[in-house]
Amino acid sequence: MSARDIVAACQRHLPVHANDCAGFVRAVAKDCSVLLIGDANSLVDQISRSARVLDDGVTAARAAAAGALVIGGVKAPGHGHVVVVVSGPLNRGRFPYAFWGQYHAITVGRETMNVGFTQGHGTINWAFGPKTRDRLVYAAYPISPLLLPRAGDTEGFLVYTFK
Repeated sequence: MSARDIVAACQRHLPVHANDCAGFVRAVAKDCSVLLIGDANSLVDQISRSARVLDDGVTAARAAAAGALVIGGVKAPGHGHVVVVVSGPLNRGRFPYAFWGQYHAITVGRETMNVGFTQGHGTINWAFGPKTRDRLVYAAYPISPLLLPRAGDTEGFLVYTFK
């Protein structure tokens, strides 16, 4: 198992779940044989109970580099937000690199619609605002090397222009 395999899984699922953070995290977790159910708030509750909770972003980055499935998230009224932390650079020495789908909702009358698109990866300070990024819950699941699909020759490499 390599951390690159998890990056590859994130890259494969991001186009399908670019606007759905919980759907994205559930899809990557499924590739890792981890069953997660529900919206972002539910996922934060689940990882807090069923995985090894990590102290901070630095510890999360180390666990991801070691090949664990690392999920970070924060609960919020209505919609929380969740990400998959991967091996990559730290921003300001504490914000790890991650992939995410993002929910952008607008309400017109009584109808709420999911709109917008984000790049979907970068250090978590791009996925969470200043008021929430220090409150993230990080948790790690061990992954069997027999279960996660291996990265192809051209998959699982990060191409980033900012830290």
